[in-house]
Amino acid sequence: MCNVEKNEFFEFTNSTISSLKFMNKLVEKIEKHSDKDIESVQCIESLRDNIDILKKQIEEIKERFILLHMNMHMSNFKLFTEAFTMKETKVLIVDDNEINNYVLEQMLKRFDIDVDIAKSGEEAIDKFMVNEYDLVFMDYLLPPGIDGIETVRRIRNLNERGKKQFIIGLTANTMEEFQKGLNENNVELILLKPIKFQQMAVILQKELPDKVIR
Repeated sequence: MCNVEKNEFFEFTNSTISSLKFMNKLVEKIEKHSDKDIESVQCIESLRDNIDILKKQIEEIKERFILLHMNMHMSNFKLFTEAFTMKETKVLIVDDNEINNYVLEQMLKRFDIDVDIAKSGEEAIDKFMVNEYDLVFMDYLLPPGIDGIETVRRIRNLNERGKKQFIIGLTANTMEEFQKGLNENNVELILLKPIKFQQMAVILQKELPDKVIR
């Protein structure tokens, strides 16, 4: 896909998501300040119909985005995944973004890796308590609650396994203070999103050589 098409695609995605947020806020405001006024009720119902349409559009955009990302790297998938597998490897992804989770999960599954997903820091800690992971991908920004930095700190303080856990910090922000916070909690590596497939293949082989099956 050329740069012009990519730009148009992302502009459409951003505008649709912004519209959905605006519509939702408008509905909440009208519902809060209206009782049973007929015009208000009709307005709300009309807005809800539009929101449903926008939600469907967003789901379609997600599917198109995922396919775009996968297709852009598909030529490399076969090359790397035929070279080795990691069937006895278990990985935890901690990120609240569905698209990021899906793309990263599909990359890892190409190597036959068992993948768990946590959408919050609290959920990540709960999963860590009952499972052993060879690798954890930790996003810096998480939904309201504890962020990625605090989640890493708590995992490190849980037990000996937490102290030794191999954690890769994920961030879309290149600012030094973001990366400093992750470094201070001893993450083994910091990667900028989105992760490329070739990059993932190199990291897996380098950091988990004992798990590689050729």
